[in-house]
This record gives sequence, structure tokens and C-alpha cells, in this order.
Amino acid sequence: MPRAVRVTGRVTRVSDGRFKIVGGYHLSTPVNMGRTVALQVGSIHSVVSAKLNPGHDPLVYRHIGLEPKDAQIVVVKCVVGHMKSYAGIMKKTIWTDCPGATPSNLTHSSTDWSLARCSRSTGPAF
Repeated sequence: MPRAVRVTGRVTRVSDGRFKIVGGYHLSTPVNMGRTVALQVGSIHSVVSAKLNPGHDPLVYRHIGLEPKDAQIVVVKCVVGHMKSYAGIMKKTIWTDCPGATPSNLTHSSTDWSLARCSRSTGPAF
């Protein structure tokens, strides 16, 4: 279980977390991240939201006033969806193996994939 970390920073912008994806995957999909803030702690700028977000899309940052093109490093929690959305921005991808529902390395996953419905399927799954 994640643990809270106390930081001293500055909220630079507040948003309702609503926007529509305009490129990449899920074109024209409405997004609702709930109350969202841009948080600055020293030289680090973060997006903190009340709900899950589509990590693969740069609008997660842009809708709150942060431009990924201006950053030295952009952290994206997404297995492959970011490749198309960040294609014009990223110079390099550094893969990490993070916990959660979409790990980069399935052999290290803590998810019990035997519980997935498709693993019990007797026919093709689409």
C-alpha cells in the first residue's frame, strides 16, 4: 500500500480535471480526472488528481498548464500507449517495472492473472 509523503510545495494551478483527448490513442475521448492541481516542489512539477488519468496523453500535463516539451524528464505510467502520444516529444524511453494493473514486465507482476476472465475462455477473446 502506498504511503503518504509530506512535502512543502506550491500549488500553481487548480483544475476540474476535465478535458478531451485530441490526438494519439482514444481520440475525442472525454476525460474527468476530478479535482486536479499542478504542484511544484523545488524544481519538480507534478500533476496530482483525485481520480485516475489516461497517463498516455500529454494533455494530462497540458490541461493544467505544464508543457511536456519544456521538461527535462516526463514520467508516464503507461505500458505502451504513450509511444504514439509522445512521439514528437520524447527522445528516449527509460522503462521501469512499477506495481499496478499494467506492469511493464509481466513476469514480475504481482497481479494474479489466473483470475482474468479471458484465461478461462474456451474460445477466442477480442
